[in-house]
Amino acid sequence: MKSVLGAIAICLSASIAHAWSPLVEATEAPGIIADEAPVILDIRSPSAYAAGHVEGAVNVPYNAWRGPEASPGALIDDAKLSLILSEAGVEPDVPVVVTYEGRGTLDFGSAARVYWTLKSAGVQRIAILNGGVRAWVAAGHPLDMAEGANFPSDLAFSFDPALQTGRQALARILKTGGPVTLLDARPATFFEGRKTHERAAAAGTLPGAKNLVHAVWFDGARLSVTPAGVMDELAKHQIDPSLPIVNFCNTGHWAATNWFVLSEIAGIATATLYPESWVGWTQADGKVAAK
Repeated sequence: MKSVLGAIAICLSASIAHAWSPLVEATEAPGIIADEAPVILDIRSPSAYAAGHVEGAVNVPYNAWRGPEASPGALIDDAKLSLILSEAGVEPDVPVVVTYEGRGTLDFGSAARVYWTLKSAGVQRIAILNGGVRAWVAAGHPLDMAEGANFPSDLAFSFDPALQTGRQALARILKTGGPVTLLDARPATFFEGRKTHERAAAAGTLPGAKNLVHAVWFDGARLSVTPAGVMDELAKHQIDPSLPIVNFCNTGHWAATNWFVLSEIAGIATATLYPESWVGWTQADGKVAAK
């Protein structure tokens, strides 16, 4: 039997057309969920999920998507990727909505990194619930306590190299000085070398990198950005959107937000993510530039 929420959403969807977007507003989410029947992934902790979640969501905590403790931004292997996605019922042609807590800018980076992972794995339509579960509640929607479950998809997934710039590719870029923009998403204290991540082997940034702090896109806990706004911000920082853009941070978390905005909101197809980012680079004795 469908819940009251589901019944209301179905009635609304009969009269309202809901366009799919990489960012789904909480006010429109019930109708989109009713229209599209997506897999809903809740990436919060098990305890937060148990306290209440979007109806039908399955819990795959953010840590499951991350690399080892020594280098959290490193990619998980294809076997683990396949296990996570198949157990959650993810299939390439089934839409996915990612939900998170909605505490602020750092929290959004988790959803953006999972979005990037899903797109890299070949999922064709993905969306982030803008503002997360907190926005869902603020919009007047109820939370569900029942544990969600989907039929396993039993599919194999692998990362698409087109969406990433790996360590070796980055080393070639730095060696040849090719026409590319290296975009550091970290706060200025990291970019300028006044602060460093506990796992990084050095302070500083990549040679020639520009600093576009991930938090610039936010208004409180929400992402407030339009394609025109993105282009204005890039112009302000003298970044040419026609060139390849490699996004990095400490562990590929903040940088995922910049990648999401550039690639999915502004449609810059040449934007990529350096997943392991600064921590992985310095651990591998990459060349650094102190500011």
